Amino acid sequence: MDLLLSESAVSGVVMVGLFGGYAIRFASELARSESRAARILVAAGRAANKPLVLHSIYAASGSAPVQILEEEGVPVFRSVEVACRAAAATWERGRILAELARRPAGLRFRGGASRQGEASSLPGESAESALWGRSGVEPEPVVMARRDGRVALLEPEVRSLLSRWGVPMVPATLCESWTEVRAAARLLGNPATLKVVSGTILHKTDAGGVELGLSGARAVRRGYERILESVARFARERDLDPDIRGVLVSPTLSRPDVELLAGVRMDRVFGPVLTVGAGGTAVEVLQDVALRVLPVEEEEVLEMLAQLRISPMLHGFRGRAPVDISGLASLLMAVARCALEVPGLQELELNPVFVSPSGVCAVDARAFLAQEPAGALVSPPSGALPSRA
Repeated sequence: MDLLLSESAVSGVVMVGLFGGYAIRFASELARSESRAARILVAAGRAANKPLVLHSIYAASGSAPVQILEEEGVPVFRSVEVACRAAAATWERGRILAELARRPAGLRFRGGASRQGEASSLPGESAESALWGRSGVEPEPVVMARRDGRVALLEPEVRSLLSRWGVPMVPATLCESWTEVRAAARLLGNPATLKVVSGTILHKTDAGGVELGLSGARAVRRGYERILESVARFARERDLDPDIRGVLVSPTLSRPDVELLAGVRMDRVFGPVLTVGAGGTAVEVLQDVALRVLPVEEEEVLEMLAQLRISPMLHGFRGRAPVDISGLASLLMAVARCALEVPGLQELELNPVFVSPSGVCAVDARAFLAQEPAGALVSPPSGALPSRA
């Protein structure tokens, strides 16, 4: 045990066998030595600051050595499999504790209690500003949405918010007529994408509100008309006001090496939780996400990316160049800052985010406000961000 615990490559020890039962199985004279050995094992583990987990077929015997270990906090299991899972849990616990140690001292947990008896908000913050954002001032897009009685922000409003924090997005022009759409598409010089802007249609693709890769005035005109017809029909079938505010015209981008989802959701217990994961239309199917409670440092953002199953695709595979990891980390940090600073945000989602060696770019974005400016955190309608914080 001393040799193992002194080895730097060993993070913990799982002891397997008959410990606690030598006096029962072989000779009663061994009882005193075995109890002394139990105390030595406990002391050795504490001195090395490494976890010790025991498996023994005598775990349920109630022998003195087993009692000593359990009283001193060393788990003893009858099952080898359970003992190994317990050892793995000690490593995970250490990782989480190390992560918490890096966090600002005033990190508030939304259940009302703070970590280790700390203050419930950052120095100088009121309880409301700690909960809803540090600026305390609602930006114009949020004010406009509240004035209209909307929970969902329009995409131009979301874009306005994200641009303040430097989140790169594909350029887009809001057009309110066919004349404006034609002029905006002509300026692009490449295939255009059209997306409806509506105060009631939250899932644009489902409503037929998106047209991709339109080249030439005739194709753009047909795409524009299809959007208006499809959205109106979709709304009519559901007894909704289509509330069409216009159409966004943007360039159609080439398919990237990787599509990601990035966003923040306000959790009832933990507060703002940052999510990054495999994005695109199959996000609900893949369920490949990493989550962290805000605030975060860039190092934690990089850990999140490394945690994803698609992480090898970010670092280059089959001869492809690595994507712009630095730019991706900057985008995630900007999204996190936006969520922390804007009062009243309940959910913010960017999906997809196109990621390639040459840079990163968010293609679509949504945001929802809490149903009340202050008070209980309320989930928005049919949000796509995973709620497994």
